[in-house]
Amino acid sequence: MTEFDFCPWLFWSHATEEDRQVQADHVAELRGRMDLEAPEGVFISPLAAVYADRLRMGDRCYQNRR
Repeated sequence: MTEFDFCPWLFWSHATEEDRQVQADHVAELRGRMDLEAPEGVFISPLAAVYADRLRMGDRCYQNRR
């Protein structure tokens, strides 16, 4: 759990290279199990319950806990 899970808008200005790699790995895992259309500048919290066949997100979007 990181501050980005609760304040995802901070990700682009505060994330370390390690944070960015963890996020890239998470997005890659999601792409492997669904049709995910998302540009490079998105944040999807690992805490988010993402269960969909297809998910489309625009640039600088974020999906956090609900």
